[in-house]
Amino acid sequence: MSDVEQIVRQIVNTASPGNDLKLIESIERVIDGESDKLVERVLRDKYTQEDAKIVLVNGKESIVSPWNRDGIKFIGDGIKFGYDFIRDEAIDIEEYSIVNESLQDELNKYIEEFYTNGTGIVVGGGNDETTVVIVGEKLNDANYYNGRWVGVYRVNGSKLEFDIHVKIHYYEDGNVVLNSRYTQISEVGSNIIKSIEEIELDTEVKILNKVTQLNEEKFKNLRRLMPVSRSRIQWGRSIGNYKLGKEAANV
Repeated sequence: MSDVEQIVRQIVNTASPGNDLKLIESIERVIDGESDKLVERVLRDKYTQEDAKIVLVNGKESIVSPWNRDGIKFIGDGIKFGYDFIRDEAIDIEEYSIVNESLQDELNKYIEEFYTNGTGIVVGGGNDETTVVIVGEKLNDANYYNGRWVGVYRVNGSKLEFDIHVKIHYYEDGNVVLNSRYTQISEVGSNIIKSIEEIELDTEVKILNKVTQLNEEKFKNLRRLMPVSRSRIQWGRSIGNYKLGKEAANV
C-alpha cells in the first residue's frame, strides 16, 4: 500500500458523518493521478467491511453496509441495488423479496415511530441467523453538526448480539466529536423489535449520561467557567451591569 493510499484511508475512515461527495472533492484537491479509482476503492472497502450509510434508491431511503451486502449489491426493502461510490447514487436496481416480510413490516413501523430520519433492513431469516440493521442520520451542515447511529442486531435462537455505533460531529464553536460504541450479547424476548427498542433506549440513556458527565466534570476545566446562573456573560458594554464588572470599573 502506497503512502498516498494510507493517508486517504485514514482520512476516509476517521471522517465524521456527512456528505461523501464533499469528502471526495476535498481529497481530490490534494492528490494527483488516478484519484477517482483510489477514493472509490477506499470508500467501497469502508462501506462493505465496517460502516453504514443511508442512500436514496428510487426516492426511498436504503442502506449501504456490510450487513445487507449480497455479492456486489445491497439488499433493501423489496429491492436489490448496486452503488456508485463516486457519484453517490444507486445503480442497477432490481426487485427483491425479503425472507421475513412480517419482521420487516414491524421494523418499518418502529423506525417510523422513533426515528426522524432513519431506515432499517431485515437480512436472512427462516432457519438462518436473522440480522436487523438500523441506520439513523442527521446531517445538518447549516447548523454545524452531523451525526449517525448504526445499530446491528444478530438474532440466533434465543441470543441477540448487538453492536451500536454512534458518531456525532459538532463544529460551530469548536470541533468536538462524540464516538461511542456499545456491544453485548443478551437474551432475546418473544418480540425481536421490542427487544431492540429496549436496547436502543438503554443505549440512548447511557450516551446522554456520558455527555452530561463530560460537560459537568471533564470539559469544565477546558473552558471559561460560566456563572452560577449558567448563562453566558455579555463581555461587551453590558459587563458594567454585573457586580464583578462594577467592581472592576472602580479599581
